[in-house]
Amino acid sequence: MTLVSKIMSRLGVSFGWFGIVCLALPALNIRLSAEVEAPVLRILNWSGFIQLDDSLPEDLPIEERSPVLSSFASKNGCTVEYTEYDEPAELARMVMTLPNYFDVIVAGRKEMMELQSIGVVEKLDFGKLQNYRHIGREYTERMGSPLNNISIPYLLGTTGIAYRKDLVNAPIDSWVDFFEPHSSMKGKLGLTADKNLAFSLSLLSLGYHFQSDDADELRNAAVRINRLNQSGFFGIVSSNIKLVEQSLNSGEIAMAIMYSGDVLSAMERNPNIGYVVPVEGSEGYTDLVCLNRRSDNRDLAYQFLDYLMDPEVAADNSIYLNYASPNHAAVELIRKRAPELIENPAIYTPESIQGKLYEISRSSDEVTRYWAQIFR
Repeated sequence: MTLVSKIMSRLGVSFGWFGIVCLALPALNIRLSAEVEAPVLRILNWSGFIQLDDSLPEDLPIEERSPVLSSFASKNGCTVEYTEYDEPAELARMVMTLPNYFDVIVAGRKEMMELQSIGVVEKLDFGKLQNYRHIGREYTERMGSPLNNISIPYLLGTTGIAYRKDLVNAPIDSWVDFFEPHSSMKGKLGLTADKNLAFSLSLLSLGYHFQSDDADELRNAAVRINRLNQSGFFGIVSSNIKLVEQSLNSGEIAMAIMYSGDVLSAMERNPNIGYVVPVEGSEGYTDLVCLNRRSDNRDLAYQFLDYLMDPEVAADNSIYLNYASPNHAAVELIRKRAPELIENPAIYTPESIQGKLYEISRSSDEVTRYWAQIFR
């Protein structure tokens, strides 16, 4: 379909009438052409992982409800198409199905490594990212190569136990509380569907290293998960945050493995929900932003990456989402605007916990095999 035909189709008019209108009103024709030719930035991000204006109707598109997106579009004379995913498997399906579609992709460390391995991610030209100077070197160094060459840190979080204060029968402070639960928790546990994360946390509950590859230790971790599954303790096995939160709110489950920012936002909506990073430690993750090497809007995508690192934008995003920021200048703004976030150990973890936070850096074939046996 030609460009003219597309415009005709959108307006629902015939060619003859369209021609008359264009001859009579050349200014209208110019305006329509400009609208059609405006660049489009296509972004793929986790569900609920960008600042929204909660005063706007929920049925509006996210690109209109988000100050981050609408402001960028206005400043750069473009439109934004914003797509969300709930689980890593959904991200993989979208990128594999539409390899040339998305310009900017937000993903976790492990998922970013997988995108890099299949040639999706472009090595960044940091000369085009003036605001990159605000990102703490401790975060980029922790990322290591190749991640610190192909992506920028977006937000920081932890994984812990979300629980209903009114439904658990004792204080929650250990992974043992989840993996060796009281009998009253039968059918009341929410296990993450991220098999590598689930195994890592089971390993911690046994006193092993977060990413142990010891055959006996992995088997013991598998036995622990399998025992809970066979005994009917899992009320839900999912990484869909919306679904997990709904199950917590309804009381269908009483404890769940969740990400800090999502839980803290859920706690604002339901004061009966609590959150803890267990004493054994946990996952401390960095979500990253990358540029699709097949992007047709490379310059616009670079502008958006730089815009995300603007201290004002990064601070507003962090405050709204209840996630820590890797942006030092943004943290100083947060300290002035929302000091309670800086003082919240669930967001900015104390040094006593920092040394016990780990990032999942690989997938394990052995874990995949055990998982398939447990949940077949």
